[in-house]
Amino acid sequence: MATLNVTKRGDKWQYRFEAASVDGKRKRVSKSGFKTKKEAVEAGTRALAEYNESGQTFNLSSISVADYLDRRKRKAPGISTAPKLSSPTASSISVIHSVLH
Repeated sequence: MATLNVTKRGDKWQYRFEAASVDGKRKRVSKSGFKTKKEAVEAGTRALAEYNESGQTFNLSSISVADYLDRRKRKAPGISTAPKLSSPTASSISVIHSVLH
Protein backbone atom coordinates (compact mmCIF):
# COMPACT_ATOMS: atom_id res chain seq x y z
CA MET A 1 0.00 0.00 0.00
CA ALA A 2 1.20 3.50 -0.81
CA THR A 3 2.39 5.82 1.96
CA LEU A 4 1.57 9.52 2.11
CA ASN A 5 4.57 11.87 2.40
CA VAL A 6 4.14 15.53 3.32
CA THR A 7 7.06 17.95 2.90
CA LYS A 8 7.64 21.67 3.01
CA ARG A 9 8.81 23.34 -0.21
CA GLY A 10 9.78 26.93 0.43
CA ASP A 11 6.88 28.47 2.30
CA LYS A 12 4.29 25.98 0.94
CA TRP A 13 3.48 22.34 1.72
CA GLN A 14 3.25 19.36 -0.64
CA TYR A 15 1.85 15.83 -0.45
CA ARG A 16 3.19 12.89 -2.48
CA PHE A 17 2.65 9.15 -2.78
CA GLU A 18 3.65 6.42 -5.21
CA ALA A 19 1.08 4.89 -7.52
CA ALA A 20 1.38 1.59 -9.38
CA SER A 21 4.20 1.49 -11.89
CA VAL A 22 3.38 1.96 -15.57
CA ASP A 23 5.58 0.35 -18.22
CA GLY A 24 8.19 -0.40 -15.55
CA LYS A 25 8.47 3.26 -14.53
CA ARG A 26 7.55 4.55 -11.08
CA LYS A 27 4.55 6.86 -11.04
CA ARG A 28 4.16 9.46 -8.33
CA VAL A 29 1.10 11.50 -7.44
CA SER A 30 1.80 14.90 -5.88
CA LYS A 31 0.31 18.31 -5.35
CA SER A 32 1.80 21.37 -3.71
CA GLY A 33 0.83 24.91 -2.80
CA PHE A 34 -0.86 24.28 0.55
CA LYS A 35 -0.47 27.04 3.14
CA THR A 36 -0.31 24.69 6.12
CA LYS A 37 0.88 21.17 6.79
CA LYS A 38 -2.62 20.29 8.03
CA GLU A 39 -4.15 21.29 4.66
CA ALA A 40 -1.59 19.16 2.79
CA VAL A 41 -2.20 16.15 5.04
CA GLU A 42 -5.99 16.43 4.65
CA ALA A 43 -5.84 16.82 0.86
CA GLY A 44 -3.25 14.05 0.54
CA THR A 45 -5.29 11.70 2.70
CA ARG A 46 -8.36 12.30 0.51
CA ALA A 47 -6.33 11.80 -2.70
CA LEU A 48 -4.71 8.61 -1.38
CA ALA A 49 -8.07 7.21 -0.25
CA GLU A 50 -9.55 7.98 -3.67
CA TYR A 51 -6.60 6.26 -5.36
CA ASN A 52 -6.86 3.19 -3.09
CA GLU A 53 -10.61 2.90 -3.77
CA SER A 54 -10.14 3.18 -7.54
CA GLY A 55 -9.41 -0.52 -7.86
CA GLN A 56 -5.78 -0.10 -8.86
CA THR A 57 -3.34 -2.16 -6.86
CA PHE A 58 0.06 -1.23 -5.55
CA ASN A 59 2.71 -3.55 -4.24
CA LEU A 60 6.36 -2.56 -4.05
CA SER A 61 7.59 -6.11 -4.51
CA SER A 62 5.71 -7.02 -7.68
CA ILE A 63 5.24 -5.83 -11.24
CA SER A 64 2.87 -6.90 -13.97
CA VAL A 65 3.78 -9.75 -16.26
CA ALA A 66 3.85 -7.37 -19.24
CA ASP A 67 6.27 -5.03 -17.43
CA TYR A 68 8.45 -8.00 -16.46
CA LEU A 69 8.61 -9.24 -20.04
CA ASP A 70 9.35 -5.72 -21.35
CA ARG A 71 12.17 -5.34 -18.82
CA ARG A 72 13.57 -8.78 -19.64
CA LYS A 73 13.52 -8.05 -23.36
CA ARG A 74 15.37 -4.73 -22.83
CA LYS A 75 18.07 -6.43 -20.74
CA ALA A 76 18.64 -9.24 -23.25
CA PRO A 77 17.32 -8.15 -26.66
CA GLY A 78 18.41 -11.40 -28.35
CA ILE A 79 16.22 -13.54 -26.10
CA SER A 80 12.70 -14.14 -27.28
CA THR A 81 9.97 -14.13 -24.65
CA ALA A 82 7.61 -16.06 -26.96
CA PRO A 83 7.32 -19.79 -26.36
CA LYS A 84 8.98 -22.06 -28.90
CA LEU A 85 6.39 -24.01 -30.84
CA SER A 86 6.95 -27.17 -32.81
CA SER A 87 4.71 -28.87 -35.32
CA PRO A 88 2.24 -31.25 -33.67
CA THR A 89 2.90 -34.95 -33.98
CA ALA A 90 0.47 -37.81 -33.64
CA SER A 91 1.72 -38.58 -30.11
CA SER A 92 1.38 -35.00 -28.85
CA ILE A 93 -2.11 -34.75 -30.32
CA SER A 94 -3.16 -37.96 -28.56
CA VAL A 95 -1.73 -36.68 -25.25
CA ILE A 96 -3.66 -33.42 -25.59
CA HIS A 97 -6.81 -35.33 -26.53
CA SER A 98 -6.48 -37.61 -23.47
CA VAL A 99 -5.97 -34.63 -21.13
CA LEU A 100 -9.01 -32.80 -22.47
CA HIS A 101 -11.34 -35.79 -22.27
